[in-house]
Amino acid sequence: MTTPGPAAREAAPPLSERTRCWRCGKPVLRPEPSCPHCSAPRRRLAERGPAVVPPSPTTAVTRVLAFFGVLLVILLIHGASVSELPEKGLTPAGARVHLVRMAGFEVFDAIVIGIAVLVVGRPPDWRRLSDVPPAWQWAAAVVGIGLVLAVNLTYHTALRGYLGVSRAVDPILAATGVTPLVLFTYCLEPALVEELFFRYLALDTLRGVMNVHAAVVVSSVMFGLAHIGVPLSIPMLALVGVALGYARVASGRLALPMLLHFIHNLVVVVLHQ
Repeated sequence: MTTPGPAAREAAPPLSERTRCWRCGKPVLRPEPSCPHCSAPRRRLAERGPAVVPPSPTTAVTRVLAFFGVLLVILLIHGASVSELPEKGLTPAGARVHLVRMAGFEVFDAIVIGIAVLVVGRPPDWRRLSDVPPAWQWAAAVVGIGLVLAVNLTYHTALRGYLGVSRAVDPILAATGVTPLVLFTYCLEPALVEELFFRYLALDTLRGVMNVHAAVVVSSVMFGLAHIGVPLSIPMLALVGVALGYARVASGRLALPMLLHFIHNLVVVVLHQ
């Protein structure tokens, strides 16, 4: 067993000068203004309260996957209830009943995801991948989601042609049109809640155990599987998830993928009236 030389002993900071980051738990020199591992700003002990050891990355991933399983069960139950809808002849009153039921399921989803955020814990703050100015990022992202929508429509048109079926019409949309409750259940709530889970909790947690590109792909596959009620659309929705994932890691914010998700769903709603 070798011992460090005099130079190494002089270079190593004393233990009294080292502490642990309040967010990631890794060692940090006390004079540092922020953690070199997760960029968390240093805070005085009186400000941060009792020390809490964050879960390890693998533990956090396990918790994310457990909550994803719970969400899949909820979505399967939700899908079974939606499958009872008649393809034609749904009255506006009956459509509103189903819309309220859908809104109830989505509020329950939001509660489960809120609990997941509390249980899993806040993921590390990762630096954004791109130094492109935000205005250019947003412009490129809007163009990108337009291309993804075009691929989406082409995919489903080809799929219908292969299966020999006509274009699907959503019975609720056909009965009610685009109402505020439709916008909430089909566009706004998924854009906010699904992005919170898949592009924040899942993606940022997965980045702690794999590289960013693998994390984007895995979280996107999870996003596709979350739409298990439309199994033939899962590959296309996973591709949508990839676009939203890269919008997240390039901008470093959730606002951009949330907006893109809303635009994507709004266009789909308008086309399926």
